[in-house]
Amino acid sequence: MAGPTDDWIGLDHVRGVIADLSLEGTEAQRCLGVLSRRLDGRPLPMAYVMRTMRDGELKQAEKLGATACFPPHALPRTIVTGLFRQIAPEKTMTELLVEHSFDRAELLFTDMFRAGRRGRIDLAAADDEIDPILHAMEDGGLWRWLDLVQAHDDMTVRHCLLVAGLAAHFMLHLRPRFITG
Repeated sequence: MAGPTDDWIGLDHVRGVIADLSLEGTEAQRCLGVLSRRLDGRPLPMAYVMRTMRDGELKQAEKLGATACFPPHALPRTIVTGLFRQIAPEKTMTELLVEHSFDRAELLFTDMFRAGRRGRIDLAAADDEIDPILHAMEDGGLWRWLDLVQAHDDMTVRHCLLVAGLAAHFMLHLRPRFITG
């Protein structure tokens, strides 16, 4: 989230910008001008949600670096999808969401291991991160998730599969005790 006074420092990790603005005001133009100078020619997908889609305003948006313009009634999902199509045109939204969830999971586990060494794990924070991971697996499938893990670390995939096999085997031995009839 940035505003007219933002100096756009720390753009190294920014992969795209969505700007909801009116180009009729000088503040928005100044803010986007600063962004353009900070990028110094680095291509960065920028989706603008425009108040009007008049020709003059669209030309001004293009001069300020817009790579896509959307009308004000565009659905947020449409805007985000449009931006992601510019960032990674060869990937589907599902693939991007699974990859994003994988990155979040990696951060979660890194933080948990650090916290464990200090003796305090924030279970509420871990709990907040589990649902997006489960949704990513549901949307992309277990195999896509495992492919990402394997690309990151082959030994981790082997460990995951071994643990899953042991858990399944353990469940098979418990099943007769819990099934009646």
